[in-house]
Amino acid sequence: MTQPTIQQASLGWERPLGEYGNVRTDYMWTRAHDTLRSINANAPVGGVRPDPSAGNITQIESTGRRASDRINVGLMLR
Repeated sequence: MTQPTIQQASLGWERPLGEYGNVRTDYMWTRAHDTLRSINANAPVGGVRPDPSAGNITQIESTGRRASDRINVGLMLR
């Protein structure tokens, strides 16, 4: 297994909204590779398990990937 790599960046913007509030917007970018994931090594193939005497066999691998883009918008009134 290899060490997961995660990259993140964010950017925020806040402005007054008249004299009674303000608005805020945030953007977050995330990318990751070599993240941990589990695989059932004894998953049924054609309805039959490769090893019928065992149930689920969980195998952990560092082959996962993740990508996410998130925008948050907030309004605060006083």
